[in-house]
Amino acid sequence: MIRCVQTEIIKRLFGGKSVNRSTTLKMLSVDPSSSVGASMRKEEGTRPLVGILATFVGSPLEREIADAVQKTRPDIRFEVFVRGKPTISEKEMEDLKSCEILIADPNIILENNLVNNLPNLKWMHCLWAGVDRFTRSFSPSGPYPSYLLTRNGDFFCIQMAEYVFGYIIDKERHITEMKKLKEQSLWKRLPYRTLSELTLGIVGFGDIGKEIARVAKAFQMNVWALVRSFPKDGEQGPHVDEYRLSSDLPELLAASDYVVSILPSVPSTDGFFDGDMLSHCSPKLTTFMNIGRGNVVKDETIIAALDRGWIGGAVLDVFSVEPLPDDSPLWTHPKVIVTPHIAGLCISGSKIAGDFVQNYDRFVKGETLPYTVDWDKGY
Repeated sequence: MIRCVQTEIIKRLFGGKSVNRSTTLKMLSVDPSSSVGASMRKEEGTRPLVGILATFVGSPLEREIADAVQKTRPDIRFEVFVRGKPTISEKEMEDLKSCEILIADPNIILENNLVNNLPNLKWMHCLWAGVDRFTRSFSPSGPYPSYLLTRNGDFFCIQMAEYVFGYIIDKERHITEMKKLKEQSLWKRLPYRTLSELTLGIVGFGDIGKEIARVAKAFQMNVWALVRSFPKDGEQGPHVDEYRLSSDLPELLAASDYVVSILPSVPSTDGFFDGDMLSHCSPKLTTFMNIGRGNVVKDETIIAALDRGWIGGAVLDVFSVEPLPDDSPLWTHPKVIVTPHIAGLCISGSKIAGDFVQNYDRFVKGETLPYTVDWDKGY
């Protein structure tokens, strides 16, 4: 287990009362082969208990988080166990039930049937931006857990913007084609468009969408954003030229050279681009990019849109079924780029730690936490 000596955090939790040095803040990184469950004693007055469930088996993430927290809170000592298996032992299950806070991958919570089996949990912080698998595990009518769920809302903005513009620039500047020409010893100039000539449509205008818009404006692109409601006068962002509502999606598709979907997976986005919706891309042979969730469009919809000349290409990082089946025609279609859900894969222990420390202090003060999930909306 990760054991922490007396800290200011503990004092705050006890309303400023003195706490003896035997009082600890414990952070648990689950290793089914370890003796964590047996060695973890519930000393009198020990609260809160913070659990860290590693995202990847064998990942150094817990150590990174612990080291980064220690730099900002040197009074906390850590001993880290790396999770050896996806499953959690019965003893560790009992220890987790004492946790009031969890830093976790919700998938692990689901796979180990912990969703409604953490009676003391007050706050769970998700290591991902998307929490759809977790929220969709509940009936739309509830009941939902009583604990707070927060997510890494701004964590992947830069990575996902890099992904989008990496592929846009690759296509417009013919980088992949140039590599092939080089391999053939061919000196051939290919015409290209500058990004300032192009329009980018962003469907899903949260923090990631706003970052993509900011980068697009750095290239002087024309930016359209699909939003739930029009921003009020004076609240329009400096990086958006045109706002459109969901009912105006056909207009946005027709105007865009590239469309990037960053929509969450909620019932209202199921099949968002299905049917003949992508036919509206035909005026510009729009390149369709999906880095949000795969529920918004079926694989066969993409194939049909390409074969009918509605879209000029597709860059797909997410799919309705993952991993993408071996027999999917998307693998072999010459106008499709497939990546294995890696647009926002990078995890930084130091960033997680910094955000956690700030939110921890807000939590113990009873303040609102950023990126708290609305159970009704699903994000």
